[in-house]
Amino acid sequence: MMRRVWLSAVAVLFIAAPLSAGVAQPVRGAFPEPRFTSQPPFQLAVGEIEIVNRDPPTLAPPRVEHLVPLAPARAIRAWVRDRLVATGGPNRLRVTIQRAHITETKLAQNDSSLAAAATDQQSQRYDAIAEVRLDILDPSGHAVATVRGIATRFQTVLRSTAPVQRDGMMYDLTMQLIEQLAPTLDHEIRNDFTAYLR
Repeated sequence: MMRRVWLSAVAVLFIAAPLSAGVAQPVRGAFPEPRFTSQPPFQLAVGEIEIVNRDPPTLAPPRVEHLVPLAPARAIRAWVRDRLVATGGPNRLRVTIQRAHITETKLAQNDSSLAAAATDQQSQRYDAIAEVRLDILDPSGHAVATVRGIATRFQTVLRSTAPVQRDGMMYDLTMQLIEQLAPTLDHEIRNDFTAYLR
């Protein structure tokens, strides 16, 4: 009798394990820290580089950059780290993040028919913006040279998109945003910071 009970318990364990595995939540993927090292960094004749963020996350809708794997402000900071080097001097460089956020818009499901319900529809749109200003400041704090750049991107998402897939799309959205912004900043630095490049 005891042997039959023990076998029943083992059978329950083997049956329950696959069921619990089937309902487990997917593990969110890890995403690499962005790097911008494919080109040599700009060597600038400044004593320090400071970053000021004038657009911190609000943590409230429609803003969602605090929920994505790579927030635009974090990607901008990575760009500054990899692309700008202070070589010394009385001046300083201030990098101002004027806008760096992602907003979510729920898309209306216009077709409520049974056929539409059976098909995948776009459910959200995500709009990303990055606007940056670089000022070289003299010892008294006056801007002696200024560079600006702005980029915008958007992404729509299907209703059926899994959380892991959505994370990947949001990571790509931010990377595409910064990859659009970076060439503008590079061009402006070469043109307007000429006197401070080493």
